[in-house]
Amino acid sequence: MVKLIEERVEKLKMPSGATVELDTAVTGGMAEDMFDERGQLKAPVSTILSNQIRSWDYEDGHGSIAEINQKNIRRIPPADFNFLAEKVMAPLGMIAEAQVLPDEKKD
Repeated sequence: MVKLIEERVEKLKMPSGATVELDTAVTGGMAEDMFDERGQLKAPVSTILSNQIRSWDYEDGHGSIAEINQKNIRRIPPADFNFLAEKVMAPLGMIAEAQVLPDEKKD
């Protein structure tokens, strides 16, 4: 009997010094979320990351831990964004497409 893929949560130190816990397990559902029927990336990387980040220590403007959501993921430092994107996308051979795109820099 084959078991479902378990989460593989890694505690990562970001280039900025922040700490993020990220599920790096590659599952079939990730491919469904990420790619269209032609194999092209269909979802913003920030959306994909919002499904994989389990915790972080980024703070909002009031000194509280910021909520993990697509809007806040778009607001993290670009070097951190690229680091996380590569960590999630590299196992699927998508490193080049995982860099911050112009539409990801909004907000």
